[in-house]
This record gives sequence, C-alpha cells and structure tokens, in this order.
Amino acid sequence: MTKNLMKGYVVVVVLALIFLSFIMFRFTTNVYQEKEEQSVGEFKDLEIIKQTEDTVVLHGTLPERDLGNECLGFLSSHEEVRVYAAGGLAYALNRGPNVFGGTTGQVWNFINLRTRYALQPVTIQIRSVYGRTPEVPTIYIGSKPSLLMMIVGKNIVPYCICILALLLGIVMLVYWCYIHHQTYIKPDMLYLGIFSILLGIWSVNEVSIHVLVLQNHVIISYIAYITLMLLPVPFVMFVRSLYQDEKDWAWNIALFLALVNTVVSIVFQVFRIQDMNQMLKYSHVVLGITGLVLIYYSVRAIRRGNLDRRIKINIVCIFLDIAGLTADVLNYYFMSREFDSNMFGRLAFFTHIVLLGWSASKESTALMKKGREAAIYEKLAYRDQLTELFNRTAFEEDLERLWEEKDTTLIIMMDLNDLKKCNDTLGHDAGDRYIKNAARMIDTVFHDKGKCYRIGGDEFCSVMKTEESDVEQRFFDELRQLEQEYNEASSIEQIAIAYGYARFDKEKDATLMDTRNRADVMMYEHKKRMKAGEAS
Repeated sequence: MTKNLMKGYVVVVVLALIFLSFIMFRFTTNVYQEKEEQSVGEFKDLEIIKQTEDTVVLHGTLPERDLGNECLGFLSSHEEVRVYAAGGLAYALNRGPNVFGGTTGQVWNFINLRTRYALQPVTIQIRSVYGRTPEVPTIYIGSKPSLLMMIVGKNIVPYCICILALLLGIVMLVYWCYIHHQTYIKPDMLYLGIFSILLGIWSVNEVSIHVLVLQNHVIISYIAYITLMLLPVPFVMFVRSLYQDEKDWAWNIALFLALVNTVVSIVFQVFRIQDMNQMLKYSHVVLGITGLVLIYYSVRAIRRGNLDRRIKINIVCIFLDIAGLTADVLNYYFMSREFDSNMFGRLAFFTHIVLLGWSASKESTALMKKGREAAIYEKLAYRDQLTELFNRTAFEEDLERLWEEKDTTLIIMMDLNDLKKCNDTLGHDAGDRYIKNAARMIDTVFHDKGKCYRIGGDEFCSVMKTEESDVEQRFFDELRQLEQEYNEASSIEQIAIAYGYARFDKEKDATLMDTRNRADVMMYEHKKRMKAGEAS
C-alpha cells in the first residue's frame, strides 16, 4: 500500500508540475497604466461610497502637495481593480483570457501620481473575482522606492524563513542521497527534506514580498495552492517512519485524502467547475484530518512509552505545528489581509524541521561511521589481504547460499604451478608478486561472471551461475592469453595456472562441495599434464 501511495504521489506531483507550467505560459493579466500626458486626479482621504456582495468603491481627494514622484500602493488578492482620477481611468487590473478560469492573483498595485493631481478626486473600485465582498485594503501613498522598502521591511523576516526552509530541504535531500549511497538508513530525512522544500515553496509564495519578485501573479497563487495540498504526504510519511507504524491503516487515510484533494482540485480548475481558491476550504479540511491522525498516533506513542529523543522532540513539535496551523486558518478567515496569516504555522514547522533535521543528520552520520567500520571488519573477515579476492570463509558461505540455485552453478578450480620453486629460488617477495599477478589475471577474466576466491596458498576458485554449456573454454583461452602476455614481458617469474571445472550434477553431487571436489580432481589432472608438457 505504501509503495502504491508513493507512486500515486509522484504521479500527482508530475500532474501538478504540468498544470503549473501551462499556467506560467498561458495565464495573463491585463494592466492599464495611465500615461504621463493624461489628465488625472488627486488624493486626500478615502471613504466607502458603495459596497455590494462583490464590490467595494472608495472615494476621496489627493493631498495638496507636489505628487510628481509619488504613487498610491495597495495589495489586492484575487480582485479586479480600477482607479479613476479627474473623471478618467488612471489604472486597471483585469483578468486575462485564461483557459482554465480567471483570477488576477495577489498583486501589489502601484498607481503613479502626477504634479497636477494635487486636490483632485480619486475613486478606487475593487471587485472580487469569486463574488465575495472584498476587504478594504490599506492604501499607501509615497514615493515608489519608499513603498517598496516598507513592503520589504514588513516581510523580510518571514521571507528569509521561507528561503531558509527551502534551502534546508535541498541540503537534507542531497545529504540523504549521499548517506544513502554509503550505508542503509531509514528514509526519515528524505521525507523531511521533501516536506521542507514544499513548505518553503508554499510559504514563500504566501509572503506578499514575493509578488514583487515574480511578475506572474497568477502562477504565484497556484504554486501556493498546489504545494499546500501536497504538503501532508511527505510529512505523514516522515512521522509514520519515525513512529515505526508503517503498516497501520489510519496513516493511509491522510495520505489518500491529500492525493485525492490535489487531483480533484486540479481537475475542477481545468474544467472550470471550481477555482482552487474556492477549493481551499477542502484543503483545510484535509489538513485538519491529517492533524487528528498525527495527534492519535502521537498520543498512542506516549502511552506505549520507551520514547527516544527524536520521537519526544517530534511529539512536542507536532502539537506546536497543529496549534500554529489552527491559528493560521483562523487568521485566514477572520483577520485582515495585511496580517501574515501563515506566520504561526511557518515558524512552528521551521522549528520542527531544524530540530528533527539536525537530529536525523547526527544519527545518519553515526550510522555511516558504523557502516564504514562494518565494511572494514567485513573486509578483514571475508577478503584475502594479499590479493583482495574473497577468502575461504566467504567461499564456504557462498556455496551454502547458492544451494537454491545449484542447477546453474559452475565451479572452476585453479592452482599456481611452481610457486614453491619461485619462493625457493627467487625469494618470498617474488612469490607474493606471483600470487598477486595471477590473482589479478583470474579476477580480470572471471569477476564480471562470478565471484573469485583465494582459498589456499596457491589455490584459487571462481563460482558463477550460467546455463551456457561451452562457456568454460572461452574463459580459459582468455586466461591463457593474459598469461602469455605477462610471461613475454617478464624476465623473472613465469606464471602458469592449472585449472579444472565442474557443473552441479544431481546424479553425482549431494552438495556443491562435491561439485567443487570434482573440479579439483580435474584441475590436478590438468596440472600433471602441464608438468609433463602435455598441456599448456
């Protein structure tokens, strides 16, 4: 079930990326900006002169001063805007001809003022694209650089937190991939890294400063919606892996609902059944159900006891996450748009990621160190130190393991001729060189087809699985070629390798060791023929 859910999650992510790519290149907004030579009005204060189910109209007069280097600025969210000055249209923000429905996204509107606008009337009309009563925005007036600095100043801290979450997720993902290649570790950090990346992407698109960075205001909104819908999956996978409750059925409810919600929201958007903004309440419901599932398993983990440090930290952070998300949802529905409606959840999740990411990195580093130590011990236990081929212990264990595949097992035994003579006449250094060079030849010929072993002083073996009936002669021809090339180039020790082979035969062999013994007999017969000059 877990593998199927992860496959489903990948499919949904791909679908979401395709959808966002289409929006990026096809969604547009029509912006009208009054040209400098046009007659415009002025600003003094604003009051509501009209308010309907989907529209708010503000009217006032501009102040009596030189406004040539100033502008009006205010934030609109999924609203069309029209600004009239001196009886003419000064600025308009309209939906573009979008295929999958229409919204203006979240936009900072800047209306340039003119010197002649002093004491002139101005009217601002704001209409919701979703038929809701628009919230009256805070209208700012001043030079554009000062307005930009004010927006940046108010949003720089949450914006930096979002970027840090994104970068932290990328670091964890890269670190997990690196550690994963070194030793086996649980996928906790992988899931946490994916969640951190999605959290960073979602929250950075919810910070109004980001509207100043990206000009495509529509894609900003849809990236935020889709990443919010995808967030529960890696987080639930992370907590489930941490709690070691992967087979418990309730986890799959949260995972399944998150995937279904994402797919349905995209389909509804594409076919203009409902916009993602209108589907947002269902995403909040899914987050609520996910929170209940996390609370249930956290409470169960507490009751079971025997909690390690990471699980204790995670339980505390989960309750902080849920409290932060609850506050953010309430703020979204009941607070002003000027208030950062995702502040509490963002801080809670960022704290969670930092604490658990640091703990996971320490644990994975310790595992990697143990893995290196284990690899060293394994090498000492199963490798011949002179040739670095596998040793007799590895050979005997592999024969037992290969019993299930005995019908296709081929064993080749090899022995070095005149090794004692080489030691006696040229010294043990030459003998060691003889063994190492012969081992290199044997490994060159056989390592791609099977495993090679040094099972005695001058005795070698290769074990492989093959159904080819005449493959042995090809190996031996290749081995003889390597011997000839070496002996022609060497004026010291000359290498000669005797060999024999046997396939498992159920009529002759009770074990694979019997097969090995038959290969050994054949090898010694070949050795005698070589010494008698009857074979090469």
